[in-house]
Amino acid sequence: MNVLGVEVAADLFQRWRDWFAPRLQPFRATEAVPGRRSRSSAEVRDTFHMYGGSWIWLQETEFAQLPLEERRALVRGREATGRLSRLPEPVRNLVTRHWTDSRIVWWPSILREVGDGPLVDYVEDGVRPSRHREVRSLNGYSRNRSSSGWPRTRHRFAALPEITVRASSSSVQSASGVDGAGNHCRRSVSWPHTQPLVLAARP
Repeated sequence: MNVLGVEVAADLFQRWRDWFAPRLQPFRATEAVPGRRSRSSAEVRDTFHMYGGSWIWLQETEFAQLPLEERRALVRGREATGRLSRLPEPVRNLVTRHWTDSRIVWWPSILREVGDGPLVDYVEDGVRPSRHREVRSLNGYSRNRSSSGWPRTRHRFAALPEITVRASSSSVQSASGVDGAGNHCRRSVSWPHTQPLVLAARP
């Protein structure tokens, strides 16, 4: 699977599916809806922005059995939740029986039915594609140009042997001689990625 210009291994992409559409999903707790309590992994916490308040965990069948008003309250403002208006028509036609008003909870069964498009859209939202293929080998082009266009390339890449999604455009900018860029890294998804990569962080 290619995401943002980078090949993602199958086993890693499956972990992305598990974090984006887990069998047991978190929702902000409400007085009207009972639910189990559980601890989330760091990746699920970041996916659904579980950074405060009380949360309950529901399975798909439990969620589907709730009255419409209670389901509306659970999905209102929730991260990693689909919107009908943002889906292509073929996908929208597949999820019509699953939506709550204009929102869709991406349960594993629904993701299997519609494909990985919603997951890829979530990962790529607001993120620039990788340009790592434009950087040639340090033993060739970059080394020869280290005294001009890329004055700090060798130093930066020696200091960062494994570039992940967290260290993104700031590393490239610093390598090209932008003052202060090496001290700045913008917020990004904390899911692990393949390496070596240079991905632009979320704005």
